[in-house]
Amino acid sequence: MKHCFFKWVSLIAVISLLSGCQLEVPLEDRSITLVLGLDLDEEDQLHVYEVSPVFSEIAPNKLEKESVKATTIRDSRKDLDAKSFGEVIGSKVQVLLIGKKIFEQKNWFPILDTLYRNPQFATNTRVVLVDGPVSDIIYYEPEDKPLLPLYLRNLVDKNRHRGRTVQTTISELRRQIVEKGMTPSLSKMNMKKEPELEGIALLDEKNMYAASLDQIEASLLLVLQNRINAEVTFSGISNPNEEEDGMFHRDKFSITVRKTKTKIKTNYSNGQFHFDLRVKLPFSVIERLFPYDLEKNKEAFENIVKEQMEKKFNELIGKIQKNNLDPIGLGLYARAFQYKEYKKVEDHWADVLAEAKINVTVDAELVARGAIK
Repeated sequence: MKHCFFKWVSLIAVISLLSGCQLEVPLEDRSITLVLGLDLDEEDQLHVYEVSPVFSEIAPNKLEKESVKATTIRDSRKDLDAKSFGEVIGSKVQVLLIGKKIFEQKNWFPILDTLYRNPQFATNTRVVLVDGPVSDIIYYEPEDKPLLPLYLRNLVDKNRHRGRTVQTTISELRRQIVEKGMTPSLSKMNMKKEPELEGIALLDEKNMYAASLDQIEASLLLVLQNRINAEVTFSGISNPNEEEDGMFHRDKFSITVRKTKTKIKTNYSNGQFHFDLRVKLPFSVIERLFPYDLEKNKEAFENIVKEQMEKKFNELIGKIQKNNLDPIGLGLYARAFQYKEYKKVEDHWADVLAEAKINVTVDAELVARGAIK
């Protein structure tokens, strides 16, 4: 009897570990959301958009696109489910598009609450600020591009790899929002003839849209954050010793940088924070429109690059301080090395940073000058 009992217990345990065929749902009967969009209309009504692939050989359209008006994301679920052709799966969302108008509202972040509470929602979903109607991107249907979800995901990932924007996932966005030692930043997209990554959108301490960085400024920010993973190009740099000559701008040159390293030192004196940022910048010349002997005048050219890049970095710092922002995360260094003074001001850190002294020094080193002299 005891032997029979253990036999049945073992059998039930094995069966419980197996997936039942009756629970399986065919792929063509699922609606897998790959792009989720949020926006406000002219009357400040929330619109929720979903893009899902259609797994059918006979379907003329390979994507299902739906939109509804709702009070919350969860509230939209019932109407989206009613429109969907299959069981909705939200755990595979690749890109979350949020209209700029939402970021201009106070206390907008709680609208994402249901996404964080859902344990199945993809934590690596890329969050993108859209400067314009989200619907323009959702209903974009190019004939010469991959399917929209793949196209948008690759657009963000490619530009992040090339140092032109950040890749802020939904989990990273929450970390930046609750972190007092920095202000959030995320990819910024616009719809022209096609979707374009424009750089980085910067949020303030209230998590509202404050400013934008173009692609060059975005690259500079990533250098200061020590987040350059591949070659990054800085083009159209001016040589102050050359005169601009005609339409071809013969005073210009371009460089690529790789394996940059930024060291940050923090100090506090006379009631003010001081930050010294030293950037190690090995560079290669990839374009030069004026005659110059790089072999004989290597040190002089390095000084030109040093001066021009320091100017660009300090202009970026000025823009950040003017808008009371800290996308670099200097507050993290202040907390680590000047904890006592930082704790006094952590609740309004960006305002304090706006009055801090920040100096950027570039150590430029020419490592390659191209295949020709």
